[in-house]
Amino acid sequence: SEDLLETVVPRVGRQVMIVQGTRRGHHCLLLEKDPEVEMATVELRLGREVHTLQVHFDKISEWAGDH
Repeated sequence: SEDLLETVVPRVGRQVMIVQGTRRGHHCLLLEKDPEVEMATVELRLGREVHTLQVHFDKISEWAGDH
């Protein structure tokens, strides 16, 4: 059952993909994670702009593709 599932977030410094929300499909660098509140801080680069975002663990997944 879904109640027994737990989101696994990769180690800090790894690439992640945003899988939900308006930034879905973007690749980011995982900067920090806070398991107590299930939030991650990620760095998203869009051209020359660099954005630091707070996202819930359920909205990201480890990126296993080309870095």
